[in-house]
Amino acid sequence: MKRALLIIVGLLACCVVWMVSGEREGAQPLHSAEEFAEQQEIPPTPTKEQQELRRRLRDESRRAQESERERIRPVPLDDVGPNVRVNQSGTGLEQAEFAIAASITHPDTLLAGAVDFHGADGTTPWVGFYVSLNGGESWQDVLLTNGTPNDPNQLAGDPTVCIDAEGRMYAAYISFGASMMVMVQTSVDNGATWGDPVTIRSGSVDKPYACVDLDPSSPYFGNYYIFWTETGGQIFMSRSTNGGASFDGVRAVTTPGIYALWCAPVCGPDGEVYVSWMNYSVNTNVQFDRSLDGGITWGADMTVGTYVFPGNIGCANTGFRAYAHPVLACDISNSPRRGWLYISWSSASGSDVDLLFRRSEDGGTTWSAISHIEDETVNRWQMFHWMTVHPVTGQIGASWLDWRENVCMYRCYATVSGDGGVTWEPNFPISTVASNPVGLWFIGDYIGNTFGRDGRFVTTWIDLRNDDGDLYAAWFKIPTLAPPQVTIVREDDHMRLDWEPVPGVPYYKIFSAYGSDEPYATFEGLVTTNSFVDTNAFALPKKFYVVVSSLEP
Repeated sequence: MKRALLIIVGLLACCVVWMVSGEREGAQPLHSAEEFAEQQEIPPTPTKEQQELRRRLRDESRRAQESERERIRPVPLDDVGPNVRVNQSGTGLEQAEFAIAASITHPDTLLAGAVDFHGADGTTPWVGFYVSLNGGESWQDVLLTNGTPNDPNQLAGDPTVCIDAEGRMYAAYISFGASMMVMVQTSVDNGATWGDPVTIRSGSVDKPYACVDLDPSSPYFGNYYIFWTETGGQIFMSRSTNGGASFDGVRAVTTPGIYALWCAPVCGPDGEVYVSWMNYSVNTNVQFDRSLDGGITWGADMTVGTYVFPGNIGCANTGFRAYAHPVLACDISNSPRRGWLYISWSSASGSDVDLLFRRSEDGGTTWSAISHIEDETVNRWQMFHWMTVHPVTGQIGASWLDWRENVCMYRCYATVSGDGGVTWEPNFPISTVASNPVGLWFIGDYIGNTFGRDGRFVTTWIDLRNDDGDLYAAWFKIPTLAPPQVTIVREDDHMRLDWEPVPGVPYYKIFSAYGSDEPYATFEGLVTTNSFVDTNAFALPKKFYVVVSSLEP
């Protein structure tokens, strides 16, 4: 009787099984990585069909491995994806100040925007927009514009992006030069074509940012809201109820007489619209307001915290500007925290710049005590951040630029909270290469992140590995619980994997590889039960499985 060589590795995200062709006497639970049975006999010579399948699977695994060189662990085991350059226009010129959005109905569809110095003469700042249809594995340039095609001398900046529940893409920005305008363009074919620019506001405008109502239960489902600052520092907004075809007027948000900048809006699950900003006229306060009627009326400005400007970073010849963009995020999932509101901002204490955080469980009426997102202890900088709540899991994903490893160089870091920001996962690096901003005056004022498929988040950051700045992106996540008590048993000419179900997990994905040092690139199947049958199990002398618990198909 042949015995199978079996090994299981228990991880937070999944279980891994190593199987050699043969028959196993009974189905025994596997409890640890140390449990194994020695192979006693050489497996039989495979048939031609099995050899061909083996070759195909090996080639498939090798191709996947070659395309994922920057990965640290095999594909389904990763909690950080590969670093991918988003702008495809070539290196040598800068992209900075990034925004990114995902489609709530097709979360593999992503739209990103950046200030892109590939304008009319190849050096002037316009805005570039980029689309991925595979969750950020690859990107294409879809729009480079200044909003005024008949005036190539006009510049552009401050991109902001949204995708509504119907898949409509919104690319908004300011166009400035002879005139200043807040403009938006839309696409209904994933960025293949774009409508003409629509001017929302002319005059002295700055720093627009937008959000879209994604909750079908909201009375304002589908509304698109855009905010900006005007001369004198007052924030205004407008909205579109028809997919960006028109906008129904301009409304003041903040109290006249204060200088407000860096507006960051977000929509709640019941039609609420929230916005935060920095008030530079009163102790640099972090402030907030809300509308409960689709942006028609706004309440009193509320102070949530205080911002302290950072001093010198401590590295010679480093003079980039360092403002702090407050960020709002709201839970529209069906988690127990549905409707909770979160705000974060960076603030200095001596040479230390930290990421501060508060949450509100009552729509912004009251707030928790200030806590920290970062976990470093060397008093270095963490800033230029963003934060998103996943609309399926309710987890919070935060990402930022972090100088903890080197006072002169940063990497993009991230973390996730699964309990409303009460606790955070240990911070982990996203970028595989550190960036050195010495000598640069501008690396943007913020980065971006959004939600992705299967509980992932996708972050962007300015990466200096090639030149003065490229737009890079990568996904990250925290894993779900592992399926426990995995067993494997032979049934005729196939193998069956069984495991104990994970509470609250509706799906399980099974991947395989022909060697433990190969990426688990072969997708075997998706099941909603706690069992899987592999009818090709004996095509290879060794086969490694990964069973991944998943919140989405």
